[in-house]
Amino acid sequence: MCKIFKKFFALQLEEKMNLDKAQNDYNRGYEVMYGQMIEKNTKPSFRSGYYIAQDLPPDHPQVLNKKFAHGPNL
Repeated sequence: MCKIFKKFFALQLEEKMNLDKAQNDYNRGYEVMYGQMIEKNTKPSFRSGYYIAQDLPPDHPQVLNKKFAHGPNL
């Protein structure tokens, strides 16, 4: 695992929540443990994660069209 992610996941929860992916429309950032349910009426996943992808500026056409999971990284 990359050193930066080891450092990030070692932070206190309050610090990680500053990058909570629920605070943006781009599906980018930190997701808390048990924060995702893949299918309706199932138990949440036993994992946390940090979501990144191609870093697109807010004025990019795909971001302006609100394409799912397209936008700037945190």
